[in-house]
Amino acid sequence: RRKDFVSLLMYLTEQKLFFSVNHVFSGLTGRRDADDFHWFASYVPAFETRNGQMCSEANRQAAGLARKLGKIAIGGSDSHTMRGVGRTYTEVAQARTVAEFFAGLRARRGRVRGADGTCAGLTADVYRIIPAVLQEKPATLALLPLAVLVPVFTAGHWMNEKWFCRKWATHFEDARESPRMLWDMTPGAERI
Repeated sequence: RRKDFVSLLMYLTEQKLFFSVNHVFSGLTGRRDADDFHWFASYVPAFETRNGQMCSEANRQAAGLARKLGKIAIGGSDSHTMRGVGRTYTEVAQARTVAEFFAGLRARRGRVRGADGTCAGLTADVYRIIPAVLQEKPATLALLPLAVLVPVFTAGHWMNEKWFCRKWATHFEDARESPRMLWDMTPGAERI
C-alpha cells in the first residue's frame, strides 16, 4: 500500500488530515503524468509553494498553480544541513500551539516566508554532507576524489529541474479552481 497514491489520498481525505503536495514542479519525486495533477487539484488541500532547496521558477510556478486552484500555501526549508534549517518556513501569526497553527493554516492565515534554493546553495550543502557520509560509511573514502565533480552533478540536476518545471507548467496555464474539492478545511474539521 505504500505505493498506492490514490488509496493514500482517500485515507487522508477520509480522516480529514491536513496534508500537502510538496515538490509540485520537481522531478525529484519521480515520474509525473497529467493525472497526478488532477488528483492534486481534486483532493490535496495545500501545495508547497516555496521550498528552500528548489529553484525560484519551480516555487513561482507552484505558487501560481496553488492560487489558481484555491489551495493553501505552505513552505519549508527542506534542508539536509543546519545551514538551511528554518530559512524557508510557514508562519501563522499568533499561533502558540500546534492546534492553533493548523487552525490558522485551514483559515488561510499562513504566510510563506524565506528564500528559494540556488544551485550554489545546493552544491554547498552536498559538500557539507560529505564529511557525515565519510564518517558513517568509511568505505566511501575511496570515492572522495570524485567530490570535485559535485558542481557538475548539481548543475546538471538544476538544469533538469528547470526543464521539468517548464514542461509541466505549460500544461496548467489555463488551470482554474477545481469544482471537486473533496476536503473540509473548516476549523476543527481535522484530526491533528
